[in-house]
Amino acid sequence: PSWANWNMGGAWLSTHLWEHFVYTQDKAFLKNEAYDLMKGAALFCLEWLVEDKNGNLITSPATSPENRYITPDGYQGATMYGGSADLSMIRECFEQTIKASRILDTDVDFRTKLETALSRLYPYQIGKKGNLQEWYYDWEDVEPTHRHQSHLFGLYPGHHITPHKTPALAQACRKTLEIKGDETTGWSKGWRINLWARLWDGNHA
Repeated sequence: PSWANWNMGGAWLSTHLWEHFVYTQDKAFLKNEAYDLMKGAALFCLEWLVEDKNGNLITSPATSPENRYITPDGYQGATMYGGSADLSMIRECFEQTIKASRILDTDVDFRTKLETALSRLYPYQIGKKGNLQEWYYDWEDVEPTHRHQSHLFGLYPGHHITPHKTPALAQACRKTLEIKGDETTGWSKGWRINLWARLWDGNHA
């Protein structure tokens, strides 16, 4: 379950359809090919979300692919609820599907449901180290330099964390990357290059 039982693949893949539209501005593609798939991913996420004890919407169970946490009493685990990786991908999926619905002037009631759910998603948390919290609680990582950085999805390849729009969250992403360091596997380093670029740090990238 630390990597195989993961439910956010559809949400992530749907963002590629939106990226294609943003690049091409092809409304026929958005209407005839992309939108129904984006809507399907968003529908799944709506059904997957549950309320936490404070009325926020979270995922349960959740993982942060291949990464593990340590609780204060020493327990090491991979599954929990309300992980930042899940919620970042759902946030991006909802935001893009809302935009697509507006452009196509369709599904007003569904769009309203997404907007309501989006406003109720458990917000990002900044941990005691100044990092973007990966878990629902401010738990330590088993491996602080782990190659995965899935909870930074909102910065890249997502678009809802930026130094301009969300400076505190962007700074928390920077701190997370500083803690993780630059020594990692090839695909992970490629992702980190883009994360640093999104932080407007071309020299580090």
